[in-house]
Amino acid sequence: MKILKSNISDKILEYHSVKHGQFYFLENLVVAEIKEGVHIDFNNSFEFLNLIIEFYGTEKPFGYICNRINNFSISPLDYPKFNESMPNLAMFGIVHNNHFDRMNYEIEKRFCTKPYKSYSDLYSAYNQVGIFVNNIAKRVKISKQNNLVLKN
Repeated sequence: MKILKSNISDKILEYHSVKHGQFYFLENLVVAEIKEGVHIDFNNSFEFLNLIIEFYGTEKPFGYICNRINNFSISPLDYPKFNESMPNLAMFGIVHNNHFDRMNYEIEKRFCTKPYKSYSDLYSAYNQVGIFVNNIAKRVKISKQNNLVLKN
């Protein structure tokens, strides 16, 4: 189900349609709906990476939910570069819609050092990733108050 037809569509604060797909920005989550047949690697992702950094900055914790409504591919070897470019990314959530998406998730999660979870529906991803990000944000706020440096 597309985010615009879901029960979380009213949470969208900002929307961008770019070469690779649609990106929906919520308070502490970005939901990506990548176009059919696209191949994503780090070198062709600067357009949407810049949008994410512009919206969340480099300190506010956020989650990335990929709503896999279309078939596309991603270079799993580039996950370290994605993680490095977004130091405040707290968690990846993948909404899988079929067995093939689930198999891709099993492979991709091996290359990602951030928490990387799979969900069968968008609402579950929104709730679980949101809870995780909010907990990280609370820890970051406490650590800043105590002048501590905290890593995920």
